[in-house]
Amino acid sequence: MKFSLVSLAFFSIFLSGCAQYDLGGYFEDNQQEFYGTVTVSIDTGTVKAATLDGTITCEGTSVVTEQPSGYTTIGGKGQAKVSCSDGRKFVADFLQVRESGGYGQGIDNLGNVVRIFYDTNRSTVEANIAKSKLNSVLEQPSASQPTS
Repeated sequence: MKFSLVSLAFFSIFLSGCAQYDLGGYFEDNQQEFYGTVTVSIDTGTVKAATLDGTITCEGTSVVTEQPSGYTTIGGKGQAKVSCSDGRKFVADFLQVRESGGYGQGIDNLGNVVRIFYDTNRSTVEANIAKSKLNSVLEQPSASQPTS
């Protein structure tokens, strides 16, 4: 009986547990960055973010669509649906690439690409955004190069 109560208590704590990640991203059309959090409980979550100047806020939900096997979160996949105060709405697919976080991308209702990054460490999120922005600039053809 004592073992059953301990097991039940542990199971209850496990079910009520949640993970919180720092979230960041940007809209490719105007390079506007946003930061916030994503909180996940079992396989659903909430997303809250705002632009750096606070003029645009975004809220939404996330859902885990594929869980990896075993005792790891690496390889988990999901989707976030987010609405912003400026009228933008986007759906982004994400992938957990390390225990501490991952990345994703989607398209907003205006057809623009949205890139997102999440991690338990905000500085990792910021570094990933900077790296992604730099890569997108480097991948664009130069105005002096022909694009035949």
